[in-house]
Amino acid sequence: MSALLAVPPLSLAKAWGELVECYHGVHRWGGDIGEIYMFRLLGRGAGEAMTDEDAAAAGKALHELLSLFEKEYDCSITIGRRVLGPWLRKGVPHRVHVHVIPRDETRDPSRTAIEGVAA
Repeated sequence: MSALLAVPPLSLAKAWGELVECYHGVHRWGGDIGEIYMFRLLGRGAGEAMTDEDAAAAGKALHELLSLFEKEYDCSITIGRRVLGPWLRKGVPHRVHVHVIPRDETRDPSRTAIEGVAA
């Protein structure tokens, strides 16, 4: 069963929308870099504690979401300079910074708004 089925639909829609903004280099947080909070993938509030099991569930869902996005948009995604991979399925306790890079890369790489992060 897909881990995405456990994610509230509105949370999925918001995360997908943020990835689309990153793809086009217009994300409000960092151009082609966005910030995704793991607790939101579980339908939780910011103050709620996450167990290791929760982090793993969110990590699996995020891995599936990002893998699907890479295929649908023909792009690559890195998380904190790490290539997307099975390591994410083990879980991340708080948040991740996702960098979305279109494979044709017709955008100006200087659109990345976070200093020190190369596109």
